Amino acid sequence: MPKENHFAQEVCDMNLRQVQQSYIFKLPRILQIRKFRDLYNNKPQKQLRIRYNVPIPIFAGMIDTLQADLDDGLLLKFEAQDPADNKAAIKANAAIQKRSTSMMPGAQWNEKFRAFRQEMLLTGRGFLTYSISNENGYLDKLEDLAFEDVFFEPKGGGNFEDHLFQMRSNVWMTKSDLLKGVANGIYNKEQVDKLISMGGSEFKVSNYWDNYDFANRFMSLNLTPESNNYVGETMFQFVEAVSTLKGQRWYCLFEAFSGTWIRFEKWTDICSSGLYPIMSAASHRDKKNFASKGFADDLYPVAVAMTDMLNEDLENRKRRNSNAKGYDKDMFPNIQQLDQAQMGRDRLVMMDTKGGTRRLSEGIYQFQTPELTGTIDVLQYLESTAGRNFGVTDLQQGASQEASKAVGVTYQELGQVAKRLAFQSQPFIEVGQQLGVRFFGGLKDYLREPMAIKVLGEDGYQWDFLKRIDLNLKKDFEITVTSQARENS
Repeated sequence: MPKENHFAQEVCDMNLRQVQQSYIFKLPRILQIRKFRDLYNNKPQKQLRIRYNVPIPIFAGMIDTLQADLDDGLLLKFEAQDPADNKAAIKANAAIQKRSTSMMPGAQWNEKFRAFRQEMLLTGRGFLTYSISNENGYLDKLEDLAFEDVFFEPKGGGNFEDHLFQMRSNVWMTKSDLLKGVANGIYNKEQVDKLISMGGSEFKVSNYWDNYDFANRFMSLNLTPESNNYVGETMFQFVEAVSTLKGQRWYCLFEAFSGTWIRFEKWTDICSSGLYPIMSAASHRDKKNFASKGFADDLYPVAVAMTDMLNEDLENRKRRNSNAKGYDKDMFPNIQQLDQAQMGRDRLVMMDTKGGTRRLSEGIYQFQTPELTGTIDVLQYLESTAGRNFGVTDLQQGASQEASKAVGVTYQELGQVAKRLAFQSQPFIEVGQQLGVRFFGGLKDYLREPMAIKVLGEDGYQWDFLKRIDLNLKKDFEITVTSQARENS
């Protein structure tokens, strides 16, 4: 085995162990997030001795309200720090506008931002990954990732860039993809041949440390992914890893089951800035704990309590309307006739009063279920308290204001909402800045041919070209990100 391949296998083996340890570390958190996703999808919770099991969509409603509040497309803008770079800034801004709004699957940035926010609200962490290639011309790709698919250093802290490794799973490729990559000089031919000789599968089957999430997202909506994962073409699942060893960051793409690597390079040869490809933001950042809590952690207990209370009240009403009864078998010799009379109309029931010496009330006893009171009041209290504490008020949800609510109180709530939105949108702004750095770095690394762009001139928008020479700056750009929620505050 060549020396470089021996080192690649050493790093690959290390990565495989790292991803397994990260999986063990975050599995309890994944199981908790699974409950959040079930409740968001209105999957009924298990109940004991209660016939009613009706989910209340308050949890999904509050998550969706927060999502709507923060649904503000990020606008990235490069600002020149030297007059000589003004034209380059104009062209770079035109390029980012073109790429972010393109209809290519790897573009459509606003769609990715929405998915990023949704994941952050539910799990506490949102993830975006940005990659660039130049196989058939300049092509960049922005993807949103699920918490379950991202692996991190357990004690790496709240800043992802400080971790010794980061990885993503569920990277699927076909046999033809691998052969194409070999032909383009991207994948190692010897390693690809070795992997193909092992045989793939025409089913999308996850490895053992990824199975915990494979079916759950489908099952909460009563789908059966285990029996419907046939794709008809040989597939392989990979893990994409960037890790630090011997003072360098290394990129390794390896097959998830066997640990067979197919691409291994020094990371700076792929991304000259050396920055990790995966960006992340936390809704409730913890300096030492990367897997910090999210809004769902606060909302979930309240939503479960409200669901339990409603179902208890419905069960109480059911039992009060159909309480159990006791009867005297001597007074009612035909029990079947008596039982049918409880559900029918104008029925005759044979009874023996012992010649009129016993009353009907002495032969039948109805067990009483005490009435539950105050349920509605408690539900309203929990909802309003949760709304105030989590920033989801009746004002934000579009409800009409109570007649007793003074104008001053309403304006005060508007001010609180504005402050919350400014605070909650800050993580998105920070991720937008990280994305801007990677976008400009990608242009410098992979822009080989001039990119056609539209810039605003004296006669309106005109065609121009962004060339690689335009990216030679006197001073680095300042990257500003504007958020609609923050602007409105």
